[in-house]
Amino acid sequence: MIAKTLNYTDFNDEQAQEIAYFNINKNESSLLFLEYGNNKNALTNYIQRIAEDNDLKGYMLFIDKIVEIAYGVKSDDGRRIDKDEKRTKLFMSSPAYDVLLDELTSSPQALLEFILGALSTLSKDQKQEARKEINSAIAELESKEQ
Repeated sequence: MIAKTLNYTDFNDEQAQEIAYFNINKNESSLLFLEYGNNKNALTNYIQRIAEDNDLKGYMLFIDKIVEIAYGVKSDDGRRIDKDEKRTKLFMSSPAYDVLLDELTSSPQALLEFILGALSTLSKDQKQEARKEINSAIAELESKEQ
């Protein structure tokens, strides 16, 4: 689970702050990995491909999908993230979501860290391995651009 503190100006022109919670459980992560390829590097490979192709539409659609899966409200007892379509749609139509989008579209690394934070089923070692792979891919992309 990852919590993001989002500061924004609301529609009443007031400064606001929201803590948004994102979690991808084991079932959701299994379905997500299967959707993007049936291997452990499926998501990393997809992020690399859309970055290499400079596919902004693909990038935005992928972010929307991840948020749709992961967004929820932390229960008072902290034992679960309660999710429902209505809450997610309300969040995704808010200025808080715009702030999150700005952050996640700033770099493939920002998106990867967000996904790794939300994937509660991955071990620290698995997250570290994914970080190494994406950092290597980003370095390769940057060297091609120069």
